[in-house]
Formats: sequence, C-alpha cells, structure tokens
Amino acid sequence: MSRDMIVRVAVDVATPAIDRLYDYAVPEELQDVMSCGMRVSVPFGRGNRREEAMVLAISDRSEYGKCKQIDAVLDSAPVLSEELLKLAVHLRERLNCAFYAIVRSMLPAGLWFRRETRYAPTDALLSGGIPMLEALAAHFAENPASLSPRSLRKYFDGDPEDLVHAGFLRRDAAFHAAASEKTDFLFALTEAGEDSLQDGVCTLRGNVRREIVEFLHRAGQAGMQEIEYYTGASRQTVNALYKDGYLARETRQILRRPETDVYLGREVTLNPAQRETISGLSALLDRREYRTALLFGVTGSGKTEVYIRLIAHALKEGRGIIVLVPEIALTPQMTSRFYYEFGDEIAVIHSAISVGERFDEWQRIRRGDVHVVVGTRSAVFAPVENLGLIVIDEEHEHTFRSEQDPRYHARDVAKYRAQRANALLVLGSATPSVDSAYHARQGDYAYFALTERAVPAGLPQVIVSDKREAYRQGYRGSIGPELCDMLENTLENGEQAILFLNRRGSCRSISCMACGHVPECVNCSSPLSYHRENNRLICHQCGYSIRMLTACPQCDSPYLEQIGVGTQTLETELQEHFPGARIIRMDSDTTSGRGAHMELLGRFAAGEADILIGTQMIAKGLNFPNVTLSAVVDADMGLYSGDFRSTERTFSLITQVAGRAGRAEKPGFAVIQTVSPQNDVIEAASRQDYWDFYESEILLRRALQQPPFCKLILLTLSAAVENDARQGARRLAARMQELLSGPYADLEASLLGPAEAALFKLNNRYRYTLTLRCQDSRRLRAFLSGVLLEFRRDRTNRNVVLYSDTNL
Repeated sequence: MSRDMIVRVAVDVATPAIDRLYDYAVPEELQDVMSCGMRVSVPFGRGNRREEAMVLAISDRSEYGKCKQIDAVLDSAPVLSEELLKLAVHLRERLNCAFYAIVRSMLPAGLWFRRETRYAPTDALLSGGIPMLEALAAHFAENPASLSPRSLRKYFDGDPEDLVHAGFLRRDAAFHAAASEKTDFLFALTEAGEDSLQDGVCTLRGNVRREIVEFLHRAGQAGMQEIEYYTGASRQTVNALYKDGYLARETRQILRRPETDVYLGREVTLNPAQRETISGLSALLDRREYRTALLFGVTGSGKTEVYIRLIAHALKEGRGIIVLVPEIALTPQMTSRFYYEFGDEIAVIHSAISVGERFDEWQRIRRGDVHVVVGTRSAVFAPVENLGLIVIDEEHEHTFRSEQDPRYHARDVAKYRAQRANALLVLGSATPSVDSAYHARQGDYAYFALTERAVPAGLPQVIVSDKREAYRQGYRGSIGPELCDMLENTLENGEQAILFLNRRGSCRSISCMACGHVPECVNCSSPLSYHRENNRLICHQCGYSIRMLTACPQCDSPYLEQIGVGTQTLETELQEHFPGARIIRMDSDTTSGRGAHMELLGRFAAGEADILIGTQMIAKGLNFPNVTLSAVVDADMGLYSGDFRSTERTFSLITQVAGRAGRAEKPGFAVIQTVSPQNDVIEAASRQDYWDFYESEILLRRALQQPPFCKLILLTLSAAVENDARQGARRLAARMQELLSGPYADLEASLLGPAEAALFKLNNRYRYTLTLRCQDSRRLRAFLSGVLLEFRRDRTNRNVVLYSDTNL
C-alpha cells in the first residue's frame, strides 16, 4: 500500500540568505531505500534545476502542502550518521554558514559529487516543425536520455543555452562521485582447471598456460598482478584461460593506503611522571563520562608515549579513538609510531594523501575495520563508532582553526563529539593556549603535567642573540655571530641543526630606494615577495606573479632593494658560510608535491642533510636524535602584529623551535635572534617558562577584556566595489547598534568598527570588518543569526558578501 513520505533536505546551492530546510515528496519506488544521512537529487528553484541535497529528517506530512518530488537517491547507504547530522545542525547554528558547507567539510573529497550539466528535450522540440532542429529532435525521439554539451554539438553547433531560453531544451544535471572503490579480479581454478592436473602437473598445451594453472593450484587464489609476477604471463593469456572455463574470477577491493615511514622499534622505559599521568588519564577514561584534560608537558617530555598507552587502554575497552595533529609534516612521524604499536587498527586522514586514499580510509573507518584515526583538522569529523578518546596534540596551534567556511575550530568540534559520546578529550602541549590554561586553572579541565624531559640531556640551553649588536659589528646577513659559531661547532661534531624562519621566498618585499615605491599585487593590497629560484615577484595571498622588475615602475630607477629575509635567502647565506654543508629547505614551495613532506623529513632523519631550514611546518613535534642545535632566525617577525594573540603565538613558536634540540643523549642548544632581547615574551621563552608567560598574559587579557574573559566575533563584509563594502558595513553597524541599545540591550555587548580589514583588498574584493565583544549565550546566537539573515535578505546588500568568525 502506498504511503506519503516527506523528506526535509538541505540543498547544496542554498546561499545563507535562503539556507533552510526544504520539503520534498519521495516517490513510492524510492521509499524503501530512503534514509536520513543520504544525498538525493532534487528540482530546486523556479527553473527546477537539479541540485544535490542532504536528507536530514523523514516524516509523513509537510506544513507546506503539496511538495515537489525528489529525482533520485545518490547514495546506496547513509554517508552521515545520526551523530554527525546532529553535529552539522549544531555547527550550523553557531557558525552562521550554509549547511552544505559543513556537510562538505565532514566528507572526504572522494565522496563529493561532480555536477555535470546536461540537456533534455521539451515537448516543443519533440513536436517537430523546426528545420534546423530536425536531427536533434529525431535523436531524442529514439533516445530520450539527456545529452552532455559535447554530445549535443553533433546535432546543434550553437549555444545550448539559446535553445533553453527558446523553450526547446531544459537544463538537466548528472552527478558523478569523485572517487570509487578500486577493484581487481581474484582468480582460482574451476573444476575443469583442477581436472587438467595429473599429480600436480598441468596437461594443457602451452608452457605459460600450464604454469598459470600449476601456480593457482599451489596458491589457491591470486590477483592478476600476482599471476603476472610469479608466472610471467600476460593478461591476455590469463583472460583466455578464464574464457575457456579453466579459471573462475571474482571481484575484490584493493585498498589504497597512504605510505608511511618505517619506525625502528626501541625499548621505552616510562618515568614516574609518565606512569602517574597515564594512570590518572586512564581513570578518567574508565568513568565513561565526558571530561576534558589538559596535558602540559615540556618539549621532549614523552607526551607521545602517554598517548600510546592511553590509546591501547581505550582499545582494550572497545572504544574508538581520534588523534589530531596540527601539521601534515607531523603525520608521518606520528603514524609510523602508531602503525608500529597498533598495526592495521590505524587510518590516516589529511590533505596530502590522494583522493582515492582518503576515500578508502574513510570507508574503512565507517565499516568499523579500524578504531584509531590519525590526521589533521578535518579528521575530527571521522565517522568513528563508540568514540571514547580524542587527543589533540599541540592543541595551541592556530591550524586547528579553519579560515574558510565553515569557520570552525577543531577543539570545539572535539568537545561537542566528546560530550555526546561520554568520551575523554585530551589537550596536549608544551605551550597550551591561554584559553585552555585558564580553564585548567579554574578547574574546568583536569590537569596533568610532565615538567621534565624523558631523556638525560634535559632542556636545551638557550642563547639570546642581540641582532642590534651584530649589526653594529658589521653583520648584515640573517645569520648572526653566535649562530654562525654554533653552526660551525655543530657541523664539526657531525651533528644536525634546525633553523626556523616563518617566511618563504627570498624576501618580504622589494622597495625602490629612489622614491620608496613598493610593488603590490594587482588583486590584493599585499606587497609582492621576491622568489629567487624562479626570478619572480609573487603574491602569497592569491598567487599572482610577474617577472622580477629591473627598474621601478613609478620612477624608472634601477635601485631596487630587497626588504626582509625569506627561506630562500637564508639557504643561500648558509651555502656561502658553510659550502660543504648539506641543506634541506622545507616550505610550501618545496613541499607542494605528493609525498614531499615524508621524503624531505626521511632524508633528514637518515642523516642525508646537516641543516634543516623551514617555516612553521618544522617548528613543532619533530623528533630527530642527532639535532643538537635549533635557532629562531627572526624572533620579532610576529611579535608586533595587530592580533591580540601575537605574543602567545610568538612565545609558542620560540619555545617549540628551541625544543627540537637535544632530544636524545646529547645536550642541545637553541639560539634566539632578536632586536628586542628585553621583551618579556622573549625573556620568558628563553627561560622556557610557560607559566611565567601565562601569568603576565592572563592579567593583560583580563584588563583588556579579551578571551577567555569574553567572546570576540569578527564580521567581515566584502565586495568588488569598495563603496559597496563600506556602505554595507555602515548599514550593518547602524542596525546592530540599534538592536544592542534596544531589544538586545541585556547582552551588554560592545561593537567596534567598521574598519578596513588588515588585508583590505583580497582577490579583487574590498573588505571591512566589525568586531563584537560579548559573552557567549543562546540569546547572543539568536541575535547574531537574526541580524546576519536580515542583512543577507536585504536587496540593498546584494553585492556584499557577509560572513562571521566566532573562533577568534
């Protein structure tokens, strides 16, 4: 008996202004396969354009009366569980972005659908009578299936959209998955194949045919590649035996697995502090109730060993585990250790592996084949069942915060998932975020500490090098006298060094010494950085580039000066100072290729290089026993930016870089080059005293009412025309002030701005910002979502894009 089935869906193309749930009827033939968490194709809008949608709820009636019907079901099984659907709704409420932006973040790229535009006939075309369209009408009369634009050209050489506007064609769509399972045939002998054997010897004609049959008799089953390898047979010969009835075959899935380094096992003896920490965290895990714990551990204190023991304990209890790391560069070292400990229980998710590998890893997780997931930020959405433990290593890192829609923080997502699953969330760091440290001090988080290194060498000795004094002595390069001497001693002893400089390219910008002109990107209000390797000026925001200038475009002066130092210049200086040294440079220019992170770090670990220089990707988490010297080449680079977290980030970077040295038996040294040696942050970092830094920073945050004592929300408005962005920002500010002084006065919120964004022009769009300081509450979220929706629906603002960032 037929019944009414209505699904509530979120549609892919819905902009935030119209982003709500839409009701669709389900045809009777699709009702048995329909389930929440599946994607469907639906007709959307006045033109009934076919779009992708996600099913969130199923009922037997709609408040809107008669509904359009869905076209097709795109998934054979739900791709989002009930837990992840609830998480998506939770994030949608808090992040004020389109629902489908969250869905795409939750799914690996291999599960995304590629939309292909196609064209189908209308009754006007099929009725005939148009001479120039007779061939097209005849084709559709025989084959009513829609055509791609390329196939349509066989019958009509004009623009298909002209026929759409004339009413002869309607626009259609097909959806294709970006990746699918990789399969192969598995061969075995049939009864006829077995009968061809006498005492294990094949009687068929042909040496190769006999060798294939005898090999499969011994092996039982084998894939095509195995048969080719062991017998030397061609695919044609194997397929001929199959067609002749001597072989049977079945399809099997070939799992695409990310490559990983080989970990050479070593015996690890836990110290008393590690054992006490493991015992305390295990006790929290056994309670099977939500709790967040901060694990503070100085660099080299053995936090990874604590994680491993805790994961093993969770696995024994049958719980699932997610481990997040901040950088792709850290993943190979972490996963190689985890593979050694847990074998095939591990799945890896990050953007450096192929689309097919991510697709297969996600499928393994969803099927329950693995119970430990290791990855970067997006791994927090992994469909792990019976989740019991989430570990965020180096939890202070800003890379856990997404800077594109949806603008979420992995720590907040992890908290929500841990709360829903009654799981333990462990935040680990040698330099915790001020927010996390505050919650630990307040008793909101459980607190555990590893205050000493797990190796005999102890913490490295830190030398602060005053660059001003070096300049007075005549040093003009980026390598000061102290660092130069220590590098020389390190190389003479056959040891290794890591040098950190958080700027890629050769320099920050170039400047005309005659008129002061600084060339900027045509698309962004950002200076162009010089890259010596390709002799080009490149915008690090949008990628725009031009050949290096030979004269100033303003005054034609040939005197162009390079301002600042990048990793390419540092590499050149090191080659000049130490011509025999083997140097590896790691930045986004050298690690863009597949497997580049693993290849470069593997070479350094194998002793094939003496000095590793790089940007932030080498600043934390890496463990090389022969590294006895680390250096921050320019400690002042991020210290004086306008971001209120600049001091926190500078302290963390310096402390983390210093911690790369002396992580085994040999003592380590760290050099901090700065023009501000008396700065409180530099002094605290040189002592590697996190809690001294925290005490001074938290007093400043309290006085200025900055997080964690309030919530800061950044509203950004952008438009292709500067005046549109400016006027839109003024209208939004006026409306918000009106509401905050009226019905929402109880929020006691303050609004700053509008003001030009720090990067005013980006990709040919001008940007203005408003900053809202307030206390987080449900009423605040209602105010924010309401005012944003009102602004987006106002036709006056149709040329302005507005988004909010609630994770400052």
